[in-house]
Amino acid sequence: MILQTLLVSKDDQAAETLIQALAQFGVAVERLSAADVAHARLTEEHYDQVIVDFDDADVASQLLQECRQAGPDRNPSVTVALVQDSAQIRRILGEGAHFILTKPISFEQAQTTLHASTSLLKR
Repeated sequence: MILQTLLVSKDDQAAETLIQALAQFGVAVERLSAADVAHARLTEEHYDQVIVDFDDADVASQLLQECRQAGPDRNPSVTVALVQDSAQIRRILGEGAHFILTKPISFEQAQTTLHASTSLLKR
């Protein structure tokens, strides 16, 4: 079973780091930078994991909410938030993020966090 991840971020450097880290775990990644397209994809497709960049906090919060509202035949997605301001972490976890990555993201940080999130999915 290949795990599917939706990555929603306009940050090219962060996205490249995350895609490289996820590739090590055999995870397929669909990257989007447009929020409206991400909303549409979440209603059309189920993703095992959703990574959302909080550079636009309102849009990111809406995407997290959509991930928590899984349909009756779907498991909720594991969510990872990309955060620039560490003061936001508590609020973002309260909104439903399972994992947090603080920007700028190092490869080691991405690898460690995404290993944990991917392992959770494989149980």
